[in-house]
Amino acid sequence: MDMPSAKQLPPMIRKSCFLLGVNPKELTVVSVNEAWKKLIGEDSGEEVVAILTGAKNSVIEWIKGQQGPGSNHNDDNPRQPSGAPRY
Repeated sequence: MDMPSAKQLPPMIRKSCFLLGVNPKELTVVSVNEAWKKLIGEDSGEEVVAILTGAKNSVIEWIKGQQGPGSNHNDDNPRQPSGAPRY
């Protein structure tokens, strides 16, 4: 899937990409999760974690919305939101 240029992204998604350090042209669920994991550390405060997690979730939901109804989103996250494995 070709991602739009940064100027074509919704402002909130563009801001979230900036916060995570993700290149909008190379936007994938995997790249967003990897960037988020690099930024979250043991010494990160609760507020920083909340902001970065919100940015990650916003971008991932936007990506999934761009993929269309027939795509399989389970490949990127083998667990349910509850943490239990998907069957």
